[in-house]
Amino acid sequence: MIRLANKNDINRIAEIELFVNRFNFCNILSNEILYGKISYEYNINWLTRSFDDMEKNRGIEYYIFEDNNIIKGYFSIGYGPNNEQECEIINICIDVPFQNKKYGTILIDYCIELLKNRGKKIIRLNVFENNITAIKLYEKQGFIIEKKYFSEEWKINILKYKKEIK
Repeated sequence: MIRLANKNDINRIAEIELFVNRFNFCNILSNEILYGKISYEYNINWLTRSFDDMEKNRGIEYYIFEDNNIIKGYFSIGYGPNNEQECEIINICIDVPFQNKKYGTILIDYCIELLKNRGKKIIRLNVFENNITAIKLYEKQGFIIEKKYFSEEWKINILKYKKEIK
């Protein structure tokens, strides 16, 4: 089941984010980022601000993927204030024990359909250049590379993808 997240989900989302970052990106991000910048507390603070924005309709939404009362993943969407037809998938994240079970595909399919039903015409997202699993998923869904840039924050190349919804 996929549902709109609420503040009671913040701790679980923070856990998932921490575990996935440290497990999936251990060969991509530096230890300084993985064990310095990224922490449970950092995630809680960031998510609390994001959920405040969500409650005040400030252009962000979180959705939970739950199965047998276990939150296995989530995704978040951002809506820009200047363009009614575009949006960004901020994050799609499946907890480590539940990866490689097609849950990511379920979430991206749901997300695309949700945005299509809201009249969005363009979806954008960013992905680490070395995150091959995510890149394969996005390209399979019809996303194309729009540009590549270096992130000073993460100290890594980022690929910016775009999908036109028809």
